[in-house]
Parts: sequence; structure tokens; C-alpha cells
Amino acid sequence: MKAIIIAAAIFLSALANAQPNVIRATDLKGMDFNQISTQVFNGIVIEFREGDELPMNFKVSGDLLESRQAPITYITIKKSFWLKADMVKNEVLVSFDGHHYKKFQEALSGKITAGTTPDNGVADSIQVELEANVKK
Repeated sequence: MKAIIIAAAIFLSALANAQPNVIRATDLKGMDFNQISTQVFNGIVIEFREGDELPMNFKVSGDLLESRQAPITYITIKKSFWLKADMVKNEVLVSFDGHHYKKFQEALSGKITAGTTPDNGVADSIQVELEANVKK
């Protein structure tokens, strides 16, 4: 009986200390970030580490507008954070310590703006700006 209790205690201790499957964002080669909210990433945590640089390509598609292949730009991660999909609630959660998770709307604020960059009064290019901030 004592051996069963010890085995159960070891099992429960290991279960309590089990870490979720964590993947570094820099290791997501050839994956679509839209899949984060699908079964592909269910139970997986994606880590974005301060100082990481991630390639970004902006694409426009649809029956009104489309873009050609754009040059890649890089996003620098200024503060570490983690993303995970909760398929039961059908949402993506964010954490800033790797342990406590919140809904995006509760943790982040920001805006997207679009305009043109003027060159002698003529539109030189369309500029899209994304601002992302941690809610205090």
C-alpha cells in the first residue's frame, strides 16, 4: 500500500510540474500564424523572446486590391511574451511571464493606421503602421 501511495505522489508531482510544449517563434519556419488558433497549435505555447527579430511580409489580397511580392522587413521583439491557443474557448491567449495568461483584449492595446508618404505633394507610397502596447 505504501508503494502505491509513493507512486501516486510521484505521478501527481510530475503532472503538476509538467510544462506545456513551448516553441520559439524564431523556429516557426514555414508555418502560418493563422494556424495559432487552430488544432495545429492546441496545447502549444509560442515564445517570443526579447531581442528576437522575426521576418515579416505584408500581403494584400481580395477582389478589390492585391499586392506583389514585397520585400521582407523585420520585427524586433521589445518585451518577451508567450502565445497559446485555448481550443475549448476558441481564443488565443497572451502572457508576459510565461505562466499567467490573458485574452488579447485584456492584455494589449494598439491601432492600425494607413496613409501615404508625401513626396513633393504626390503620394510616394502607402504606409501602414501597426502600434502594439501592453496594457498597464
